Amino acid sequence: MSDRHRHVLQGAALGALVGGLVGWLYDHQGRGSGALTGVEAKPPTQVDRQAVLRLGWAVARVIRQILELG
Repeated sequence: MSDRHRHVLQGAALGALVGGLVGWLYDHQGRGSGALTGVEAKPPTQVDRQAVLRLGWAVARVIRQILELG
């Protein structure tokens, strides 16, 4: 794999992580601030921290594998 393609894949993986994190933060920020005026907001659900941690490690493994391609 050429360096150019490797850099594109690295950027795509990093962009996906940052986009997911920003989307999650945006979703949680708007819940208690009255951002949904006139709309019935659902109460927040419990998050299984172990599942989130496993997902994070899985994403890290995929990114590491992408970085090691070549």
